[in-house]
Amino acid sequence: SVDAVLVGVGTVLMDNPALTVRTGAGLEKLTSQQPLRIVVDSRLRIPLKAQILALQDKARTLLATTAAAPVARRLALQKKGIEVLIVPAVHDQVSLPALLKELGRRGITSLLVEGGGEVNAAMLRAELVDHVRLYMAPLLLGGQNAKGVIGGVSPTGLKGAIQLCHVTTRLVGNDLVVEGDL
Repeated sequence: SVDAVLVGVGTVLMDNPALTVRTGAGLEKLTSQQPLRIVVDSRLRIPLKAQILALQDKARTLLATTAAAPVARRLALQKKGIEVLIVPAVHDQVSLPALLKELGRRGITSLLVEGGGEVNAAMLRAELVDHVRLYMAPLLLGGQNAKGVIGGVSPTGLKGAIQLCHVTTRLVGNDLVVEGDL
């Protein structure tokens, strides 16, 4: 239901996702319509054998990087048929507003950000998020080194929290889904 799905390179390095839409009992069959898969990777650290780089004939991948990424690495990825987009950098990171402007120029009007905490925090900090859909499994994880859904620096109090409006909740299997607008 979206034009594109975006993750950061940290998610690729940690989880090695395919980011494809699949059906069937074991979710093994690719659907005919696939969103553009986007990886934000300022230095092109993505492994050449990452799943997200496979199946380019059925599901295209766009790597958003900066001019600081190694040219040899960019050429190796392009040789595999991967589109590498050079985006302006802000503090040595891909400028997310510039990336979204380019995606808009390409006709991408809906984007699912399925990133880790740092990408989520960067999108929220840049005020690029319209709607949040949070899936919560009935599993409790924690500890001082636990990763949060939103990375970056924590607000010092509740006044600094991001407030959702028009909130709805529903169950999907055993998971609780909380949705709201910003």
